[in-house]
Amino acid sequence: MTILVTLLFSLVWGALVWLVQALVARGMRADLHTPPTCLALIATIALPSLVAGLPLPDLGGEAEGTVMMMAQVNQGLGQLTAPINPWAGGSNGIAVSWVGPVIVALYLAGLAFHLFKTARACLELSRCVKTASRLDGISSRWPLLLTQQNVAPFAFGGRRAVIVIPAVFAAVLRQDNLALIVAHEEEHLRHGDPRMALILSLVSGLFWFNPALRHLVSCWHQSCELRADAAALKGKTAIERKAYARTLLDALRLASGVHPIGLSVSFLTGKTGSLHMRLCRILKDGPVTKAGGSGSLALRAGIAGLALLGSVAAMSIAIAEPNNHGPLLVKGGKMTVPFGIKRADGTIHKGVDIRAEKGAPIAAPGDGVVIEATDLFRGEWRYGKTVALQLDDDLIVWFAHLDTYAVKAGDRIRKGQVFATIGNSGLSTRAHLHIEAFRDRGRQRIDPMDVLSGL
Repeated sequence: MTILVTLLFSLVWGALVWLVQALVARGMRADLHTPPTCLALIATIALPSLVAGLPLPDLGGEAEGTVMMMAQVNQGLGQLTAPINPWAGGSNGIAVSWVGPVIVALYLAGLAFHLFKTARACLELSRCVKTASRLDGISSRWPLLLTQQNVAPFAFGGRRAVIVIPAVFAAVLRQDNLALIVAHEEEHLRHGDPRMALILSLVSGLFWFNPALRHLVSCWHQSCELRADAAALKGKTAIERKAYARTLLDALRLASGVHPIGLSVSFLTGKTGSLHMRLCRILKDGPVTKAGGSGSLALRAGIAGLALLGSVAAMSIAIAEPNNHGPLLVKGGKMTVPFGIKRADGTIHKGVDIRAEKGAPIAAPGDGVVIEATDLFRGEWRYGKTVALQLDDDLIVWFAHLDTYAVKAGDRIRKGQVFATIGNSGLSTRAHLHIEAFRDRGRQRIDPMDVLSGL
């Protein structure tokens, strides 16, 4: 399973989940972005994407070694760009061996950037809480703190959670208005929103390239604010609702130029469009927040079905083998010379070279018969000790420059069976394995990388 295919699966699957939920919401004429629904949709995208990248074992029970990341990326790119030969020269050749590492490097750079932002936000929040003083005059289940820093009101923490109010708010707003803000933040803490915000920040970093998942994370933040507004306004009159809306507008004016810290769940979380929607909801002038009854049950069933479908698809990708030859031929080996490369003397390399420690075991790529096992292959000493296998699907493979071999001509060999070890016999300057492959009873030479996934 290549990293490239994992990233592509995540993008395609994320777009499909987003499209399905958008069509369901449109058909039900409702905004389905409640916090639990958003979390379920995020998990529906993230979990299958993670499963798709896991090195799952072969369902047949035969263990595979761990193929090196670089070899996987190059192999995946070679398949995606077929029939172009990435090692071919000339104007029609295209060298793509660097594309895989570049994409991996870009992904890791994006991940590192988002993790850095998360760590910095955690430090900023901790610093703000540590330097804050106690705020009295308003009753709350959680400690109220007053900060001199230029931030928006926010809730922070897990078991030792606090609510932080900036000093400028306490100096300008009335006590009853501050109490509304505190009630809003208390609802966040009741549902554990600050901890979930941290988890979703890490998930967003892991899937920073996936716009569908990041959009759903934004929807979760927005739906949490709507839920907190609804809790703070429960049982309130129309006049009190207007006062709450006015408090939100006053807070916006006081926080002009203030950017809420990324990880917090804040009274002012959201962009202009979502704040406008919040005001409409506060004044009871917005659409319903969720579908009820059978529609809600249908939505839950649909999300569960999507999650199951995604998991099955991801597992199918993770365990899929590109051909019938699955075991890793040389554990810890590294390809040093590919097929078809032009040497300095003008000759063409007719196989692939795998570098490994001398004595490293070599496993059979499939069931077959030993054609030849000799110290003088085809009458030429340059191959050194060599074993030629005739696999059951009419594929012939040569393994040259061996140190030892434990088979003889006519022996049946099974997939995964160790039959020889790496050496440097013959015309060889260091320990490595030279492999050549043929079809059509040895008449058609082919690239071993195209037929032996264990490379």
